[in-house]
Amino acid sequence: MFVKPLMAAAAALYCSAALSAATPPISEAEIHQYRETLSAAGKALEAGNAAAAFPQVLAMAQKGFAEAQYIVATLYHDGEGTPADSEQARHWYQAAAQNSNPAVAQLAKEALAQLP
Repeated sequence: MFVKPLMAAAAALYCSAALSAATPPISEAEIHQYRETLSAAGKALEAGNAAAAFPQVLAMAQKGFAEAQYIVATLYHDGEGTPADSEQARHWYQAAAQNSNPAVAQLAKEALAQLP
């Protein structure tokens, strides 16, 4: 199971200097919602309930949060909480790679290079 390494990566990304999102700029309320959602999803993942975490993180990925995009891509890649889907993994890794957070972009580019 990939959940522990994923949560370690998520924690590192979450603690990065700034949360990144796609244009347009995000509000403080959206950042707060993102943090609350990521915290709840992290608890679900730690409890082994990736199926509960997946839709929470997906909602944040769809709003443009790079960290969430990377996590969703990884969940698709590993089939954690959702059926494995390499095309969806590629889509979300590409979104994360093009986002404004350099640390996430680098991780996403490395993951893209490993996809079949």
